Amino acid sequence: MSIVLDKRGGTSLREDPSEVKGKRESPIPMTMTHSWHESYMAAVIETDGTKMQARVQAAESAINERQRILSEDHGGTPEERQAIADAMNCLKVLQERCTLVAGLASAVKVSANEG
Repeated sequence: MSIVLDKRGGTSLREDPSEVKGKRESPIPMTMTHSWHESYMAAVIETDGTKMQARVQAAESAINERQRILSEDHGGTPEERQAIADAMNCLKVLQERCTLVAGLASAVKVSANEG
């Protein structure tokens, strides 16, 4: 996955096939109905850098809750477990980008105040 920053400080997520190791022949459909998927997608498609941190945290919370439920009843499909792992990896990247963008914004603000 690659995250691209736009001119307004927003981001978009794009999958780069060269970065995906062991890519599956038949990817998990994007029409998931799992409880965590909606908040995950909201984080992935968020373009407002000021809202992304909260979206990522909400998605992580929803996924963690689903993982808790799955661990109690040993449920879920292999596809969902893989989708959760993939989603958590993506959210980790988004979280790192949020930190980077916040640091850059802070540096720009300090630089502007000094000039």
